Amino acid sequence: MSPPSHEGNNYIMHHWKDYPSAPSNGAFIGNLPDISQGATTLELNTKNGNFPLILVKIDGNIYAYVNICPHHFLPLDYRYKKILSRDGEYLVCSAHGAKFDCKTGRIKTDKLTTHEMVDCLLHRVPLNITTDGKITIAHDK
Repeated sequence: MSPPSHEGNNYIMHHWKDYPSAPSNGAFIGNLPDISQGATTLELNTKNGNFPLILVKIDGNIYAYVNICPHHFLPLDYRYKKILSRDGEYLVCSAHGAKFDCKTGRIKTDKLTTHEMVDCLLHRVPLNITTDGKITIAHDK
């Protein structure tokens, strides 16, 4: 795991665990039946504060990301709560419209240069789903 770095005036996080409020491995998130199809935002209460999280449920699969835009360092739902695109394939930053693939967290744009796209993704948070449907933070592989 690489530590946070400073580039210009931007504070870059390289891994979801770099966030000061990152939950510990095994932290309980919720129950699978309670997660709606589409995108759900929530905050996990940790010993170091609240950790902003996005859960995306698509075709029975669950993906989790830190709810922070890598461009503006604001939650994707900062201006409005609906962050899932109409086609259900992208998470959209409400601050400036950047689109991120729901399954990979990668940015979807042809307007950025290769240099600007470095570290330009949502940070994926690994999940574990037990046989009885409990969703927890998984250990990184």
